[in-house]
Amino acid sequence: MEYKEISPATLGEERLRYDIQKGTFDKLSERELAERYGISRTAMRRSLSVLQNEGLIEKKPRVGMTVNNKHVINMLAMSSMSTELNSDEIQTEVLQTEEPVEEDVVRFLKADHVFELPRKRMINGKPISYELAFLSQERFPEIEQISFQNRSLYQTLKDQYGVVLGYGHETIKAGYADKKQATILEIPEKTPLYIVTSLAYDHDDEPVEYSVQYLIGNQIRYRLDAKNIFDYREDGDL
Repeated sequence: MEYKEISPATLGEERLRYDIQKGTFDKLSERELAERYGISRTAMRRSLSVLQNEGLIEKKPRVGMTVNNKHVINMLAMSSMSTELNSDEIQTEVLQTEEPVEEDVVRFLKADHVFELPRKRMINGKPISYELAFLSQERFPEIEQISFQNRSLYQTLKDQYGVVLGYGHETIKAGYADKKQATILEIPEKTPLYIVTSLAYDHDDEPVEYSVQYLIGNQIRYRLDAKNIFDYREDGDL
């Protein structure tokens, strides 16, 4: 078997990832980083370019390279986006309802009438996600009369309808912002996005919410930290 020696640029990239993961990455210039890792500035420049394109680091004038601290979201957590982002500076803006309701949504909710709640999330005034939530109007009567401007949907369901989420299924895939998503999120078209489809149930296995979220890829990091994972049931389980 033939082994290929690792290139200096790849070595620099791996060292950068290691330091970022361990929290030991310093605000250093390209020259200082090259000296630290023992590679040329040309190789270091290539290493930095890879991580910059991924959104892991950013270059600031007169400062050097800094880590792009992403907002962390726990997969499978049955909590609101506001709780997950854990920020006092989060704002929620309710948008106009424009998206047609797809058949998959109607089928999942078992509803003749579907309430649609489109929202944009921002932290310090900077958009971070665009979300479409769908609920049954039969199950949650007059929900369309409630203002969700900077108000938690899940807390409202608990307080006004006595419904608490029990478990759910999430599908996460990568995509690119189309014209509408780019306009809402104030980003260029074709910016990488996380597209998260969530199906939420209550403790009696009844469907509660169908949602689709579009999150800016270089501002979000997902982690899996679920307890009692076998409580997350598959379709058709008894």
